[in-house]
Amino acid sequence: MRESVCLPLQDALLRLAAVVDVRSLRVALRDSVQELLPSTECVCIYVLEGDSRLLSDNPPHEVPQEGKIRNVVEQQKRCECAGLPPSELPEKYRISLAAPLPAHRRALVIPILDQDHNKVLAVLLVGCGPLSDQEELYLDVLGKHVSVACVRIQAVQASYQRPPLSPSPLQSHNALLHLNVSEQDYCELDRNILQLCGELYDLDAASLQLKVINYLQQQTKSQCCCLLLVSEDNHQLFCQVVGDKVLEEEISFPLMFGRFGQVVEKKKSISLQDISAEERRQLSSMLGCEISSMLCVPVVSRATGHVVALACAFNKQGGQRHAEADEHVIQHCFCYTSTVLTSTLAFQKEQKLKVECQALLQVAKNLFTHLDDVSVLLQEIIVEARNLSDAEICSVFLLDRVSHELVAKVFDGGVVSEEENEFRIPADQGIAGHVATTGQILNIKDAYSHPLFYRGVDDSTGFRTRNILCFPIKDENNEATCVPENFPTAALIEAAFLGLTEDNGTAASPTFLA
Repeated sequence: MRESVCLPLQDALLRLAAVVDVRSLRVALRDSVQELLPSTECVCIYVLEGDSRLLSDNPPHEVPQEGKIRNVVEQQKRCECAGLPPSELPEKYRISLAAPLPAHRRALVIPILDQDHNKVLAVLLVGCGPLSDQEELYLDVLGKHVSVACVRIQAVQASYQRPPLSPSPLQSHNALLHLNVSEQDYCELDRNILQLCGELYDLDAASLQLKVINYLQQQTKSQCCCLLLVSEDNHQLFCQVVGDKVLEEEISFPLMFGRFGQVVEKKKSISLQDISAEERRQLSSMLGCEISSMLCVPVVSRATGHVVALACAFNKQGGQRHAEADEHVIQHCFCYTSTVLTSTLAFQKEQKLKVECQALLQVAKNLFTHLDDVSVLLQEIIVEARNLSDAEICSVFLLDRVSHELVAKVFDGGVVSEEENEFRIPADQGIAGHVATTGQILNIKDAYSHPLFYRGVDDSTGFRTRNILCFPIKDENNEATCVPENFPTAALIEAAFLGLTEDNGTAASPTFLA
């Protein structure tokens, strides 16, 4: 039952994913509405032309400047009524849409919105019977995908200065990709990409990337592909999926990482010959294999014109190099999928931010309940800091301004009692001392290779530190009062392993990409 209900909607979304111009949009939308709403008698489609004109092609006319339809456009809300004024409708649609309609017929006026720019992209007039809950759901999903298609068409028209009505979808493809290819070649590409688009519906970000990467591997005949996603918030490239594997921890690079930063900036593809030996080494470490060939293609958002990801293909089969045809295949893929990729990543980011905000609110609540007991308060700080950072071991060093020392009151969640000797280090020594004196956060990937790392704590506790996140807690004068140190999960696992193999020294240290 579920499969039969989903098929009409899936077919409709596949049609919309294939549109590249206004004419193909009208055809796909009209067919989709009639298939999803069996009681439909007529569909009239107005599409935004320029800044304000909403035009229909059958027959050619535009939305009146005044009246019920124009009110819906201005209010940006869907309207369901017993009919529209005949004066606002062409003769062709009056029998199905003009008031008064019979009790079993309804007229729908549906604005398609661009939420980012707060404007109407298109308007649908539908004459149909009363809608079921399932049909209401279909219309809601369809409207969102029509909005994406409209934005894509506008971006293509703006980028390539195309006329509003293209002769055919095939010619639109050719102009977009600057390719001189046959219709038969495009039919094959379109069949493959339509199948992919149908599989991307309602997936999380990791699953969506797996689907796209698998498609790229097959089409370019590459051993492995990945997406380096652009995060403009923290100026990084980050990777969540490599080949057929979702990484347990995403790998990040500085946004201007070598030649990859130039791909983001200049929007031009590069190959293996363009990157340095160090970049090649880090990529090989990430992939877990040597690289014999590579193609890195920028993925440009049709809506913003910005690079949102780098699509990378590695090790073409047969020892060959990636060719221009492989670059065209990748560009063709993201012509259809870049919008759904960026929207899915944006949703993932919003969900992550929501979870983090909820966690911080809970932290504040927990801390305010222990303001009367410093020892318990410090312990609560450690518990919350460890939870927020997924750390296994935590400690807090208090700054003793009299002796100019850092004093460990809490270590690994336990409070040091008055009878025990407190652990003290000079306030300007080691990583904690540097953070205490400078007030700057330090995120150390490999503690023992860092010149500031003080091994005295490890020698005293028996714990072998692998990586550290160290940050100051400041008072109202913006001065450090204590310095928590977090030891991430990987560090404790490695330390436990070393403890079991300390005698023969066979344990290996984990590696991290800087």
